[in-house]
Amino acid sequence: MEIYIILIISGLLVGFINTLAGGGTIISLSVFNWVGLPFTIANGTNRIAIIMQTLSSNAVFFRHKIIPYKSIWPQAIIISVGSLIGALFAVNVNEEFFRYALMVVLIIMIVSMFVNPKNWIKGKENNENFKIKDGLTYLVFFIIGLYGGFIHVGVGYYILFASVYLMGFDLIKANAVKNFLVLFYISISFIIYIFNGMVNWKYGLVHGIGNIIGAQIAARLSITKSLNFVKILIVIIMMVIFLDLTGLISIKELIFTGLNKI
Repeated sequence: MEIYIILIISGLLVGFINTLAGGGTIISLSVFNWVGLPFTIANGTNRIAIIMQTLSSNAVFFRHKIIPYKSIWPQAIIISVGSLIGALFAVNVNEEFFRYALMVVLIIMIVSMFVNPKNWIKGKENNENFKIKDGLTYLVFFIIGLYGGFIHVGVGYYILFASVYLMGFDLIKANAVKNFLVLFYISISFIIYIFNGMVNWKYGLVHGIGNIIGAQIAARLSITKSLNFVKILIVIIMMVIFLDLTGLISIKELIFTGLNKI
């Protein structure tokens, strides 16, 4: 029961953060590890919640006809090929390597959270002087796929960046593209984790339910009023998780000690 409570609450938090800003996956991986799953298994299990959440968001974008399907299929295929290779690498690394990789990603994500490009709001796709550089675009999306298939943490930010600066989409359309590409490549690369027995379905589905509820709550709030708060929150959480990974603190002990007292 303690584990289910932790998974539901963390799912609420992750769904809330991912809907308003992004970067909540690091919380999912850490929580799965705290409740007893190795990071390698947590990496596969976490993708259940991602699929559930992106299915929900894509349904909204589909109804409003925001996703430019015709112009992003090449990127969808390329990012999926990269994710398959990344997933094959992920299922063959040991726990220690994955832990250190996660620490490096955390540092990069903490720094990137302070970067806030001002020209994301207005896209360039209708600018006559703007031309999509196909070769560079395909290479970038392939690399993003490699990274997403391996660990996925913060991949949404990289897709947004590529969609805005390389494809010229405005932020609203880029966010829709991000959700579609994540759902597309995660659903394909997830097969690798299933075949390698690196998915805990019970934990993943419980966490996913909380994730969807958190996303629904966030959808009813004002993004502009909540965004700065969420960015501060995720940076603090990332720093705490980094300290946990280094062994300076033990969040797992703190959580279960608190629940036992309750």
